[in-house]
Formats: sequence, structure tokens, C-alpha cells
Amino acid sequence: MIRLRSLQTVLWLVVLLLGVIAFRPLYDPAVSAFASEARFDHVQLVAGMFLYNGKQGLLLIDKRNGNAWFIAKRDEWNLKWCEPVLVTRIPLEKLDQPQ
Repeated sequence: MIRLRSLQTVLWLVVLLLGVIAFRPLYDPAVSAFASEARFDHVQLVAGMFLYNGKQGLLLIDKRNGNAWFIAKRDEWNLKWCEPVLVTRIPLEKLDQPQ
């Protein structure tokens, strides 16, 4: 009987502490998160594994101007990257035109 009561006490203590943690942001306004614009939010990863001129790497698109970039892996094990290479320019402004 003593074990059951001590187990219930410990469980109630855990529930109480989790409740305090869960309701802390409601009464403590100092704990808050702020979102900021990312530095490269205009770049989107198109392909994580892409072959270009016999090299494996990443294919990225710049959503501001439609440029597609390839960044080759220099080393398979250390994940070192080469300089970006412009693959092509995709005319994204033509998507808004009627057919």
C-alpha cells in the first residue's frame, strides 16, 4: 500500500511539473520567439543528387531570377563543395502570361 501511494505521489508531481512547463508561456511574456527572414530564403533545393558534367552534387534554383545552379561535391567523405556553376536560366516570368 505504501508503494502504491508513493508511486501516485511521484506521478502527480510529474504531472504538476509538466503542467507548469506547459503553461509557462501564458504567464511569462519574456519567453517568446521571433521569426526573422532567412538570408537565402529565395534559393530552393531542386535535387539533392544531381549529375552534371560527370560530377555529383546539388541542383538549386534562385526564385528571384530563375537561375538554376549546380554545386558539385569535391570529396565524397568530407562533404566539401566546389564553386556554384550556372546551369541555365528558367524564364519564370512567362508563367504569368496567358496561353
